[in-house]
Formats: sequence, structure tokens, C-alpha cells
Amino acid sequence: MPAREALTSRKAGRPRVAVPRAHLVETARAIFADRGYHGTTLDRIAEQAGIRRASLLHHFGDKPSLYREVLDQVVVGLQDLIREASGARADYPGALDALGSRIIDTLGRRPGVARLLLRELVDGGPYLEGAGGRAVQETLEFTAGFLAAGMTAGVFRQQDPRQLALTIVGLHLYYFATLDSTGSFLGAEAYSDAGIEARKTAVLAHVRSLCLGTQAGVPDPSPARKTPRTKAPPV
Repeated sequence: MPAREALTSRKAGRPRVAVPRAHLVETARAIFADRGYHGTTLDRIAEQAGIRRASLLHHFGDKPSLYREVLDQVVVGLQDLIREASGARADYPGALDALGSRIIDTLGRRPGVARLLLRELVDGGPYLEGAGGRAVQETLEFTAGFLAAGMTAGVFRQQDPRQLALTIVGLHLYYFATLDSTGSFLGAEAYSDAGIEARKTAVLAHVRSLCLGTQAGVPDPSPARKTPRTKAPPV
């Protein structure tokens, strides 16, 4: 029978209905972010994606390969944003704002990305053990390089660019990585358009203050010191 012949000629593990690779990566990203690398199984990813485990293996080969592809997409995407900002050196403050805005859009409109990155950085997972570790290091180097160039140009205030880079990374990652636990503290829907825009306003002001100090009209965050009033000498 033709149908039987078609069925038997299909290679083992090949999905009966084509499932976009991007859908599988997105599904895996959400589960890895929620459960971590070691707490995630291929069976769970396949079930969530609506395919068989063998079909998932047909696409990616094994769990480490799938995990690397998930993280690679995130890290390379962030690298591209930083490279673009580094090329706009005629306007360092504008490039700083544009970079921060786009990173917040990326993390805010793709829930789980920040938590996935933070999990990997804290746990020292398998992605960091190979080429992924070098990719993360390159991303930090690009960030520090952009900040150092702004300092050399006399636009950003002088400080350790590596320390500054890590501080800015923390501002971006921690907020979105912990929203499932801290979102109620804000009293608003943090992943809504309004919530994301509110986060942009807060973070861009903080980052400008860190990089520019009072040079861009950002008030000095330190409290004003009051000059002690001296008593008039007795007559």
C-alpha cells in the first residue's frame, strides 16, 4: 500500500509534520530557563513542543547541542547589539541610550532569557565550558571596550571600564531574571509595554549617571551636604 510504503521509507526520528527549528529552540529556552540545564529533560522539551523525543534528536543530536544553540542565539544577539553601539562613536551618550533600550526590549519581550543567562553564569553550566565561555568573555570585552573608548574620548567619566561593564550587566540581567518572584513588588505588569518603558526610563537614567555623572544634566545621586551653621560669637 502506498501509505504503508511512505511510512516505512521515512527515516527514524524524522518528524511526521515539519516543526520549525525556531519553535523548538524557543520551547527549549523557556524550559531551560525555568528548570536549569540539569533539571530539563529532552522528553519534557519534546512533549512541550508537540513532537517525539526522536524527532527532537533528529534536529539537534543531543541535549548539550540543543542547549548550546539556545545560549548561542542569546549571546550572539547581545554581541550584535553591542557591536552596533560601538560603531556609533560620534555620539556616545546616544549610543549608550540606544544600546540600553534595545537590551531591555530583548530581555523584556522574551521572558526567560535573562533568567537563563543568569542561571548559566551562576551555575557555571556546560555552555561556559567550551566555545560559549569565550563568547561570553568576548561580549564583556566588547562592552568594556565601548566604555573605555568613551572615556578616552572624554565623554564618559574616568573609571575602571571592566567594573563598570559588570555593574551595567547586573542592572539589566537581575531585574528580568527575578521578575517571577519580585514582580508583585512593582504593583504593575512588568512585561507589559508600560512596564518595559518604565524600566527603560529607570535603567537609562542609572547608566547615564554611572557613565556621565553630572555631565549630561543628570543630578548627582549623592545627597547634598549641608554646610554647618556657625554660631555668632557672643557680643
